[in-house]
Amino acid sequence: MAPHRRKQLQKGSSLKNIRRSSFPPLSQILLTVFLLLILVSLAFFVGKLSGVPQWKIVIMAISSDVGENATKAMLIAKEVPITPPNQEPQQNLSSSSVPFSLPPPPEMASLVSPPTLPEEPIITTYAQVEFLLNDVGYEWLDSHGRILELDYTIVNNEAGTILPHYFVLEVEGYTDIRKNILLARNSQRIPAHRKLSTQLPLQSPGFTYAESVTGDLANVRITLSLYDGEDVLLDAFVKEFDLRGKNMTVSS
Repeated sequence: MAPHRRKQLQKGSSLKNIRRSSFPPLSQILLTVFLLLILVSLAFFVGKLSGVPQWKIVIMAISSDVGENATKAMLIAKEVPITPPNQEPQQNLSSSSVPFSLPPPPEMASLVSPPTLPEEPIITTYAQVEFLLNDVGYEWLDSHGRILELDYTIVNNEAGTILPHYFVLEVEGYTDIRKNILLARNSQRIPAHRKLSTQLPLQSPGFTYAESVTGDLANVRITLSLYDGEDVLLDAFVKEFDLRGKNMTVSS
């Protein structure tokens, strides 16, 4: 073999020896890792048994010299609070702390229902009922007019409830016409010693009148009678109204 070839082989083998010597064997690395795992497991186990909320492990300067180079490893476990399972973290209470107490439960409402008032008797004979026709609303149409609305008041001075049901409207000159007008539902029951004042629109076309029948439109006599559901008269009201050629509503 040539001398220069022999020198190259010796040089290559020496490099391989240097590379091998710079790294530790695999078995030694595995042993080191295994020992580190055991130390860390023991530290966790001791900290858990001692009940200390915080622990600190410092493992430093673990070194292994293999060949010409030394390998150093350092493991630092930072402070980490550990709470055992199924256990609430402890609180630091000073001696001056006021113990916590739940507020007292609210008092239960009384389950006793209030006494019910006896129902008023229904009155069917009427001696203390007052009825007023305050005003009428109408529309004038050049040659004739139409009554469109009634403004009325009912006063119940009876000892019980009355049940008014409908009006009968009569206008001067129209002796053969009696117009029945049904009260609104919320006006068909009036308790004792109460007063009802409201307006009632008539169904279209209302009550049509003309001066040729009524006479002087400045004084037209209107009769309004109030009945219950059994056609018993509660009261009647008669008054003259000015129904001349102009539009008039009960609110004007």
